[in-house]
Amino acid sequence: MNLLTLPVDFVDALKSLIRSQLLGGNIQIQTIADSVGTSKRSLQRCLAHKGLSYSHLLDQVRFQLAVEYLKDNTIKIGDIAFELNYSEVNNFTRAFKKWTGLTPREYRHRL
Repeated sequence: MNLLTLPVDFVDALKSLIRSQLLGGNIQIQTIADSVGTSKRSLQRCLAHKGLSYSHLLDQVRFQLAVEYLKDNTIKIGDIAFELNYSEVNNFTRAFKKWTGLTPREYRHRL
């Protein structure tokens, strides 16, 4: 992967890929690297060059999806946690509170 020839929207494309893999249940960086035709380490270097990390992109995608799902009151918070590939609802709640300062339930009530 040549850092000088990366398209400007490379990060957005990676987020889309992460989103599709997340919904499919496979969110490993190796899978994403394989999908873009590079090694895991090259992808990590590329992201670091842009001041990012894979875990940061994954968190951004999870946050965007969480906000979308929370707008639908028919989707249970536990189901959202499962869809976002969290092993426990508490892990999702903790991450969401870190992102927003609110629990998912509090956030939903403010919508």
